Amino acid sequence: MLGSVMWDVLRVHVLQFTLVLLMLSLLSWWTSKRWPQVSFLLLILALLKCLVPPVIPNPLGVFSWHPQLALQAENLSTNRLQLLRAEKEQQRQSQLWRTWLQSHALQPELAGPAPRLARSGWLKVTGQVLLAVWGTGTLLLLLGTLRQFWKLNLQIQRTSRTPPAWLVRRVHELKASLGIRKHVNIRVSEANLGPGCIGLIKPTLVIPRSMVDLMPERCWQPILAHELIHLRRRDVLWGYLQYAVQILWWFHPLVWWLGKRLSLTCERCVDQQVLSSLQCTPTAYGESLVRVLQLKRVMRPLPTGQHLSAAEVTSHRLRSLRNYPQRSSRRSALAAWCLFFAGTCAILPGTSTDGTPTDSVAHQDLRESREAILACVHSQDWKSAEKLLQAIISTRGSTSEAHILLGHVFMQQKKFKAAESQFLEACTQATSMPFALYQ
Repeated sequence: MLGSVMWDVLRVHVLQFTLVLLMLSLLSWWTSKRWPQVSFLLLILALLKCLVPPVIPNPLGVFSWHPQLALQAENLSTNRLQLLRAEKEQQRQSQLWRTWLQSHALQPELAGPAPRLARSGWLKVTGQVLLAVWGTGTLLLLLGTLRQFWKLNLQIQRTSRTPPAWLVRRVHELKASLGIRKHVNIRVSEANLGPGCIGLIKPTLVIPRSMVDLMPERCWQPILAHELIHLRRRDVLWGYLQYAVQILWWFHPLVWWLGKRLSLTCERCVDQQVLSSLQCTPTAYGESLVRVLQLKRVMRPLPTGQHLSAAEVTSHRLRSLRNYPQRSSRRSALAAWCLFFAGTCAILPGTSTDGTPTDSVAHQDLRESREAILACVHSQDWKSAEKLLQAIISTRGSTSEAHILLGHVFMQQKKFKAAESQFLEACTQATSMPFALYQ
């Protein structure tokens, strides 16, 4: 039962975020040239949709209106009544099979096993196999990513040295001009790792030694400002979420395309903020990018989760420099965040609000419920009868008849205090269900 519920959730989740990726990717492409910040937030919204399961009900959600695209609310609860009835049906079929074999004087071991229910067919087996393959791939990719980050941190600790005084002074001046108050550790990597920022709680700016030795002085300000703006925007957090999505949905090609598009759009947003903050020309900034690209032959980039070459990223940024405005409007940034929060309320919910688990149980066949309870009583299976009655009370509401019979079941199990409480509860309840349902 739990496996089928999990399979339904995963199936609906993959369908929903696939549609969201297609829709938001088109909107992101349309807004990428004039409004890169809006394009970035649309891709972040698609990233969040991949991580948030469709278990949030919201009548204003776009998926809540369509019954084929939304997860039905009744599928989220583990219906113990249905589970027990399926087990009882399986036992009844097995008993009938054994009775038929005995009446025809056949040996059970020669006639084969009893026929199974239809729900344990090849569809259920296929779902279990797919879940096992998905879980194995996710675990292997997670272990590989953790090993990569562990080796990176270990290498930075072993090969880093104290930065020169002029570099520390430049970083502090840029932090003050950019409004960054958080402390930033500066490490010069002897292994030529970087440039880049790592760490979410304790951010660290990693500068390769070859840059310190060979980079001209006029190119340092836009490069350092670029990395510090990454910290101010908390792009490290979005990078970690990007890793989580790629690990979780490693089999989905649109997820990897989303990661590539998100990395390029993030660089464009940061480049725009560098131009507006430093008031530098695109020509001077482009020169700094080319200088860094020339040193990439001896530098080792930090892992970003995407297999993008430095030349590809730099060429994309250089082509986009001419489209950047010299000023960044606060009003447009506020409008972008308002659009993001509105999209979050509309896209993240994925559960249909048309019907609840109580409504689903209320329309179940009463005759099947009575037969299941009577079968438990006749076979003296008091545990199953107790679970069935408690499930009916929790879904249909308290009735005096249900409490009386549940008290009788407790008496048979020698739970006298529980039986007494059920009998007292029955005295306070009004009769609202035929007693023939239980007895």
